[in-house]
Amino acid sequence: MAYEHDYAYDYAEYEALPQDMLEDYLYGNPAMLYNQHDYMYDHMDHEYTADISYTDLMFDCIIPTLQQGVQIVTPLLLLCVGFRFFAYAGFPSNALHFFSCFSGLCCVFLFFEMNLIYLLYLGVIGYIILWMLQYYTSIRYKGAIVAAVLVVLLILCELFLVSGKEWHKIRGSQMMLAMRIISLSLDVDQGTLPELPNPMQYFGYCYFLGGVIFGPWVSFQQYCQIEDPKNMDLSWLWKVLKSFVKSLMCLVISVCIAPTLTGVYALNRWTNAYQAALSFRFSHYFISFMSEATTAISGIGFTEFENHYQWDLRVAKPWHVEFPRSLVEVVTYWNIPMHNFLKNYIFNTAKVLGAFPAVIITYAVSAILHGLNFQLAAVLLSLGLFTYTEHVLRRRLSQIFNACILAKRCPTGCSHQYKETDVIVFLANMTFGLCAVFHLAYLGVMFDSNAQLQEEGYAADHTLSKWAELDYASHYVVLVCYVFYKLI
Repeated sequence: MAYEHDYAYDYAEYEALPQDMLEDYLYGNPAMLYNQHDYMYDHMDHEYTADISYTDLMFDCIIPTLQQGVQIVTPLLLLCVGFRFFAYAGFPSNALHFFSCFSGLCCVFLFFEMNLIYLLYLGVIGYIILWMLQYYTSIRYKGAIVAAVLVVLLILCELFLVSGKEWHKIRGSQMMLAMRIISLSLDVDQGTLPELPNPMQYFGYCYFLGGVIFGPWVSFQQYCQIEDPKNMDLSWLWKVLKSFVKSLMCLVISVCIAPTLTGVYALNRWTNAYQAALSFRFSHYFISFMSEATTAISGIGFTEFENHYQWDLRVAKPWHVEFPRSLVEVVTYWNIPMHNFLKNYIFNTAKVLGAFPAVIITYAVSAILHGLNFQLAAVLLSLGLFTYTEHVLRRRLSQIFNACILAKRCPTGCSHQYKETDVIVFLANMTFGLCAVFHLAYLGVMFDSNAQLQEEGYAADHTLSKWAELDYASHYVVLVCYVFYKLI
């Protein structure tokens, strides 16, 4: 049935929330975006209170935060600029890919020091497996084999081979690396790429400077845009500056503005929960826009037209998250590259087994990539329950009232009698949007700013205690909505 396929795909989107983003918001960060937001905050020692004047806020928090934020990302930005001019100088392709790998590893060392050895292990093992499999033409599903091996390696590292504290630091970058290797192997397996890239191309892609720290995930075809360096025009410069400024604005809101709302609007536990989730969401937007800037500086993220380039890479769309139509929309625009990866490489590959198995496989791969812990599983399973209930309820109401109130926005010229512009339809969609904000505050309340918990990971008792403080309200609301759906 078409509906079953749509729901299965929608559910697969829910896993588009990297766990490091899950920690940033409700919901994880990796990504990115990825666990790197913890690195940023560990290196920024500012203190603030909710009850301060605007002058104190400016000079005691905003200015120091901007200074420290710029100071931390400056080495990465300078390396990206150097790489861009290296590409512009017209060096041979293999030299360009080598410099991409070398500069990326230097950047990893600056941020994570000797923990870069774990990234090297994963990249080398991935290439060895790909190289060996290409000589066995009788073996089917080579991409799936590579993905399975990488998943097993990640599980072994997290549970047995690497300390939890050290693994937590690099988990975001490991996730990005694993996603690149998996997508590359599936592209080769499915014929999207005619052959396995040579070692310089492979390692240049794996450790691409523009995305090795903050992300985002890009396909190998997108990565090869670095070989077209003649597009350093004003639109490129504007994209870089715009993303960089937006990133710093989101950092200020997350660190300085959002926490003050606790004192101004501390009406009850729900407003406090919303404030905490708001701070985490904007820390994710900070990473998202910074990743746009570093990727664009390095020469990736454009669409070429006949006589110009359009720099159109988007990692997140905050407006659609802060003012959502539905939870489905939140997940889609939370991390667009991650959403595309899960849709194209995991769900579409697994759906030959059926819609439900594809959903389970997508969920399992996403959870393992983000890390094995109760917090992640609880949030993702809850999101699956919430979004499924919202989807089927709004679908049923749309059929009954012949109105555009589906979880996904109707295309132009749909057959519904009552359109988005009708007052009742507008109010109904707004109500569901407010309900989505309510659920996001509930799911995000557990991801507080406790430094020890961020460093070690959130335990089950922490998650359940936070939800218990809110009387498990969202779960009860969803239960009522599901019963109502069954009754109608």
